[in-house]
Amino acid sequence: MIVFLSSGDVEAQERASVILNILKTILKLIEKSEFNINELSVLFDGVLNPVAAKAQRKVALPNG
Repeated sequence: MIVFLSSGDVEAQERASVILNILKTILKLIEKSEFNINELSVLFDGVLNPVAAKAQRKVALPNG
């Protein structure tokens, strides 16, 4: 997974980063004996809709 953090594909970097942070959080909760699988399932509830191909054009560029 670490290989994907430095990928040339921005989506691969983002997905790897998200997964890595989820796993780090789970490990911390397990170490504290506070991990609850039901709370984790909330991350995967619902349907993810695709983003429109032209959506990025509608986002304003930040200053600088």
